[in-house]
Amino acid sequence: MPELSGEPAIVAAAAPSTRGDGGMVLMQRLQRREKLDPKPFHAYAEYFTWLSGACRTATDTTGTFELFKASVADCRAACMQDAHCVAYEHRRPDRCESHFEAITHAKSSMTDYSCWIRVPRPAATPAPTPAPTPAPMPASTPAPTPAPPQGFTELQGACRTRSGSRGDYQAIGADSAECRRRCSLDDVCVAYESGPRDRCELHREVIHHAEPRALGYVCWARTSAAGPAAAPVLTVPPTAAPSLAPTLAPGRRLADGFPLDGFGIKQLFPSGGNNRDWTSEWQTHRVGYGSVRWDTGHGASFRGGGRNEFVIGQGLMIMQNPTQKTDNKPRYYIHRNNENVEFTAYFWVAGADYFGGTATTKGPALVVRSNHHLASDKTPCEARGYYMRFTPAEKTLRFLKEKYHGNGKTGYTFLRKGPKKKSFPWSQWVGLKFVVRTMESGDVNLQVYMDLTDGADGGDWKLEVEYTDSATDSEEMYGCPHPSVFGEGAVAFIRADSLNPIKWKKASLREVTAFSQSSPMPWDQVSQTLAR
Repeated sequence: MPELSGEPAIVAAAAPSTRGDGGMVLMQRLQRREKLDPKPFHAYAEYFTWLSGACRTATDTTGTFELFKASVADCRAACMQDAHCVAYEHRRPDRCESHFEAITHAKSSMTDYSCWIRVPRPAATPAPTPAPTPAPMPASTPAPTPAPPQGFTELQGACRTRSGSRGDYQAIGADSAECRRRCSLDDVCVAYESGPRDRCELHREVIHHAEPRALGYVCWARTSAAGPAAAPVLTVPPTAAPSLAPTLAPGRRLADGFPLDGFGIKQLFPSGGNNRDWTSEWQTHRVGYGSVRWDTGHGASFRGGGRNEFVIGQGLMIMQNPTQKTDNKPRYYIHRNNENVEFTAYFWVAGADYFGGTATTKGPALVVRSNHHLASDKTPCEARGYYMRFTPAEKTLRFLKEKYHGNGKTGYTFLRKGPKKKSFPWSQWVGLKFVVRTMESGDVNLQVYMDLTDGADGGDWKLEVEYTDSATDSEEMYGCPHPSVFGEGAVAFIRADSLNPIKWKKASLREVTAFSQSSPMPWDQVSQTLAR
């Protein structure tokens, strides 16, 4: 630890915490540290995960920590410079704790506190071999004009959408500089708002104007700063390319004519649409939490309870709640507009890790054509979407149509379920493909395929259940204005209820052509390809 005014920073005698919440403190000298690394605050931001509230261990105690007086920047720097510090906690203006026992969650009722959990530094990238110095350009050749930098346009007041609402946003505790940095790194952030007491909002819904009566708040809309602050470019920027590509280059074909994706998995239907495909990049190590929304740089977000944990690395995503075995409701949202899609993912879960009993609403699920990220008590109809779920209680694959979620009520319809299996495939990799396509009639065709070979030779994909959702039938829509069939949605997501933990891999969301009578099933497509 850095020294404190020339004295040792750690004092052996323990004293009770003055906060009165049961923790033990290694030091209670509320003095300022004077020998901290002067590296700026934002330089450390990528090595911590933020939770709203006071830091807590798995037993819901404060654990062992050191208490001292420091700004939020110095508090972070102190933890970074101590190899034994696993998290730090801060309360404005200068209360800081460095924690030395594993922190699993935060006590969210303590709203004045922020807890930052340390995550491993990424492995250092070896320096590349310097390239030969190129020959100088002829004097007559003009230097290329650099691309205009990305920036933000200042709008005095609080961020507002065209309708005058706040829209879809994530609130965190951060000063203005850190708030800007977070938005700049987030591929779905179109604006950020900074305000008193380190209030920061990261917005992903188009911001139209600012509310000037919100004194002390400033809205910054993302722009392409090609000149003076022109009208903000308020579209969601494209997702950065994954840092590690899937195992194989996509586009290869098997002898039976099926093309393979980047993981070597069969693509059952022809690609089509607007190039809005998404492929999981789960090689790079990171940890997300349900209360910390964005999987930054990967076009996705973490949702669910604050104790839901997403451990990503080595090609896997593990959804778990390490603090409470029977509480796990994670969702991994993929922010891609989607309509006609082939949604693929593999899961692995042990029978001992299921706690859903006989409920038919539990189990691994894939969801498409949804706006669930916008649903609230004020906008309950945005929760609409098509589900496919593998229910351990029934041992069946089934379709679910959610129409309404809010005000303590969920409105949905069970559409159809497949034949009952002899057993649920515990402790093995199970591949699922959820294929959803609009038909020429306007109806929507739903299909689920399953593979139990772990993708051997592209996978042995069997059609398990199929259903056509009619565009002309009469359904209970719970007062929602949307039609009886759902069109394009803004998100698709992976969901797992009452499974703790559950592993996922090889996930992808691919746009395919709409349903047509000339190619209703994948094997017809293949036979036609081979015939040519």
